[in-house]
Amino acid sequence: MGVTIRNVATIGGSVMGKYAFSDIIPVLLVLNSTLVFYKNGEISLEEFLANPRMERDILLKIKIKEELGSGFFKKVAITPLDFSILNIAVTKNKDGFQICLGSTPYIGSKAKKAMDYINGLDNISEDNILTCANMAVE
Repeated sequence: MGVTIRNVATIGGSVMGKYAFSDIIPVLLVLNSTLVFYKNGEISLEEFLANPRMERDILLKIKIKEELGSGFFKKVAITPLDFSILNIAVTKNKDGFQICLGSTPYIGSKAKKAMDYINGLDNISEDNILTCANMAVE
């Protein structure tokens, strides 16, 4: 978005705005982040995004639980400086896979059906990954 926007944009602003084009929301969702508010205390990011009528509050911090694992993020846009058309975030840790997609005009959310499918497999093959990807897109 250029230097002007980059110098004033914040992670907290993107979360509080619940922007559908947010690159950071899918990433924070797969990391099972929690938000700490001045009045409302600590709630999960997933709960915050699901609640459209939460009272106005001040976001104090974003907590990301530290744990071993690996992850992947992909932003799909026409050019690198455009708003994203689709964001995909995936993590794998001891508890299994977390998959989240965000797509303008829809805010990022977990692909629970795809997560249940892939986490229920004993062995993962290329065909399983393709099936999981199709479930996530649905």
